[in-house]
Amino acid sequence: MTLCVCTYRLEAAMNRFPPPSKCNCFVLRHAARKLTQIYDHHLTDAGMTANQFTIIGKVASVTTATMGGVSEELVMDRTTLLRALKPLRREMLITIDTPGTDRRKHLLRLTERGQRLFNAACNGWCTAHAEFEDKYGAARATALRNELFFLTGQKDHHESSKSHRVVHIHNNVTRVSLSSDNCFAVRQAARFVSQMYDRGLVDANLTIDQYSILSRVHDANEITMRQLAEVTGADRTTLVRGLQPLRIKGYLANAHVSRPREPQLFTLTAAGRTKFRSAREYWLRTQEAFEHQFGRSWAAMLREELYAVAIA
Repeated sequence: MTLCVCTYRLEAAMNRFPPPSKCNCFVLRHAARKLTQIYDHHLTDAGMTANQFTIIGKVASVTTATMGGVSEELVMDRTTLLRALKPLRREMLITIDTPGTDRRKHLLRLTERGQRLFNAACNGWCTAHAEFEDKYGAARATALRNELFFLTGQKDHHESSKSHRVVHIHNNVTRVSLSSDNCFAVRQAARFVSQMYDRGLVDANLTIDQYSILSRVHDANEITMRQLAEVTGADRTTLVRGLQPLRIKGYLANAHVSRPREPQLFTLTAAGRTKFRSAREYWLRTQEAFEHQFGRSWAAMLREELYAVAIA
């Protein structure tokens, strides 16, 4: 696959963002957040998020959907999947059954109400799909999805760039091909790589989210909440949740502002700078392991392409 980023798009974006990060995980998560925002926006009328749409779509696409199977394909741990299923069960869109005596095997079933809502949500999904591919390019999006499915080992999702149906309707049952879902491909890859980096940082007692925040504050020296949200692509709620443990541990402090109405500034404490320097060694090892496995040049090209997604 030939990956490229148009020069004029990068130059325009440089006024809003710093140069593309060399962290494979950071760029993937940034692109995933951007795509999620697009798909969430168009799924609002159906009362559904992009994450919920993917879960329901997966359950709808197979005859028998098990908790383990859905968890594995979506690269979601069981706890995260159960948390995501709670509102779907509460709204009676999905049920969880335990057949026979084996209580370890849970089957996910789409209710009639769930199928109706999913059918309606497909209109919003198609609009989001078209909006993104109009900006980014349909063939280019297909090529990127294939690379991301290669990254996660989901070879069954590989497809050609030729025309194909992304939505299938049979007997009033709508199914969306996950191989055509840009949001699913990027979010799945982001979860996969996040787990890899989280494992790499476990001895530093940081998550990749926390390391990314420390890194951005370190690079900026002083940074506002708004600026931090902009460079990470995170919404305010997610960012506040990520900042809280870092402040509790004494790694972040509020910088002095000269006037009361000036935005709050965050800066690293001495302990924060020490933590960042030590954690950076673990991050570097994980980065090297990733690029050893997939190739340094391939990783660099993928980062550039994902950066283009983030600014699309």
